[in-house]
Amino acid sequence: MFLKIYTVPYYNTFPLTCFLDEFLTQFSLTCDYPSHLGDLLTQGKADIAMMPVASMAFVENCTIVSDAVIGCYGAVKSVKIYANKPLDKIEILALDNDSKTSVNLAQVILREYFKNDRYQTASFSQSDSAEEIAQRADACVMIGDRALTYQPDEKMWRLQVDLGELWLEKTGLPFVFAAWITNADRETVQQWESQEKITALELARNKGVENLSTIVANVIQKQKTSLQPPKFPMKPQLLEDYYRHNIVYKMTDAHREGLRLFFHLGKKHQLFDKTREF
Repeated sequence: MFLKIYTVPYYNTFPLTCFLDEFLTQFSLTCDYPSHLGDLLTQGKADIAMMPVASMAFVENCTIVSDAVIGCYGAVKSVKIYANKPLDKIEILALDNDSKTSVNLAQVILREYFKNDRYQTASFSQSDSAEEIAQRADACVMIGDRALTYQPDEKMWRLQVDLGELWLEKTGLPFVFAAWITNADRETVQQWESQEKITALELARNKGVENLSTIVANVIQKQKTSLQPPKFPMKPQLLEDYYRHNIVYKMTDAHREGLRLFFHLGKKHQLFDKTREF
């Protein structure tokens, strides 16, 4: 059975996908932006996607199929709020809508733990500069490679908050941002399991985690030789530290509890119209 697998074009996915072809046959691996993946599943263009978990509130009959995830247990470095005001005083929150998880996590935290439901939201794109964002909002949620490499101007943003760290502080729980998700029926998933396709996702993750220095070296080499320089170039020590100390690639029972609480609070604050079991 041929599998159409989608991932996202961020540094944090490489340990999950770098060695996938050693354990899985008859598959394609395609990159797309996180915000597109739910539609690709719904349209049948993807079988499994490394999708923001919050997208599960908007895609019917979807489920997490593997414990290979992108999560954290405290500071994550690549999902942050930058603000000019205390979080309970934010009036306009600019959102990078590439990831439903990050923007909804920020709003869950503001509403539940800072009692701030008075803010308005605005959107920004990767082409917008930080100066442009700051002109029309007093806070923003920045994610992914941009957040990981961003050096904020303290005069522009007086406050920066790591959302993984803040979630742990407020809840005592770790968090999962993205996971291998499908909307295939149970019979199909069972076929994949019997053919060890789901196991392959986890074996690839295991080898990736065991070979982080190799992955970092490959990333840096590609940066040096690429005809098109990366938009957010990475320094080797920063990337290795990020992999080893910030990203968690295996979902635990505590992560599942964190997901249940996230969806419960998302529904409570009318960000989601349904909860999910994990």
